[in-house]
Amino acid sequence: MSRSTHRPALTEANRFMFTAMLEEQWRFRVEQVAQLSAANALPDKAETAAQREVREVVLRGARLALREIQAARTRLVDGSYGRCVYCTAELPLERLEVQPAVASCLTCQREVTG
Repeated sequence: MSRSTHRPALTEANRFMFTAMLEEQWRFRVEQVAQLSAANALPDKAETAAQREVREVVLRGARLALREIQAARTRLVDGSYGRCVYCTAELPLERLEVQPAVASCLTCQREVTG
């Protein structure tokens, strides 16, 4: 499924920018998980079942985001960041700027998610 692109590999400035973005997202999600986990440990008696369910869904999403961010950080270290994990096509910088932890190109994402 490999496709070629015309963009050169990520520059050092790009790597620095994406590292900083991922670190900021990491800190946000760690804090979010801590707050939501604390709320689960000491539930508010006035809280409704629907509110608890929403908090659980958000907590699962935050944990998933942490796994995706960690995977992106690993790709930065091993040199594969900025390439689709399925077909190795280079990801557009614009896509990475919006979603720095993204792992796949749009084509492969559509194929994987159906």
